[in-house]
Order: sequence, then C-alpha cells, then structure tokens
Amino acid sequence: LTRYTKDKIQEIEKSKTTSGITMYYGGALHNDVFPRQNRHDWSFAAIAMEATEGRYLEIDLYVPETMEALDAPWLLSNDIGWYGIYNRKKNVEENRLFLFQRSENSYILVLKKSTNGEK
Repeated sequence: LTRYTKDKIQEIEKSKTTSGITMYYGGALHNDVFPRQNRHDWSFAAIAMEATEGRYLEIDLYVPETMEALDAPWLLSNDIGWYGIYNRKKNVEENRLFLFQRSENSYILVLKKSTNGEK
C-alpha cells in the first residue's frame, strides 16, 4: 500500500499542469513527516516532500473521545511532546480545538468533542 501511494504521489505531482492543492490521505502512520524509528518505509511523507518541492503538509487529526478511550498518548503520535502541552480536561470541558505545530510541515489538530455525552 505504501509503495503504491508513493508511486502514485510521484506520478500525480509530475503530471500536474496547475499549481493547485492536491491532498493525500494516509491515516495515522503513513503521512508522518517524522516517522517512528523503524517505520520510515511506512510513510509516504519523504516522497511527497520531495515531489512537492517541500510544500507537503502533514496534518494529524485526533478526536477527543478516541483519545479518552485509548488513554495512551504513545499510540496517538510518534512525538508525544505535544501531549504534555495539550490540556485534555480544559480542552474537552471548554470544547476547544487544539492546534500544535511540530514543524513547518507538521501539525496536530485535536478536534472539538463531537457530543456532550448525549446518545
């Protein structure tokens, strides 16, 4: 899957005739600009970065309900430095978005809670 995605990104970027935005969805691991050790082959980010001449942008989206269920920040990201800054209680209670910039090309966005405990 990753090899196919890498090849497809290169093909699309080479054949583009306009300067518009192209989005590549890759899930939680495959879009990582900073993949975990021994998982570099799983990520298409390096190829996308090269093919877009550095204009690639990784955005990891998190849902508070999933984060609460997991309660394991190391599962959420290869870089848990942002998790120490994220105030789960405050962000969930105030139903706020949380945006963390890891680098010029990498962001983490925690969405607002989707429900207020209603079923």
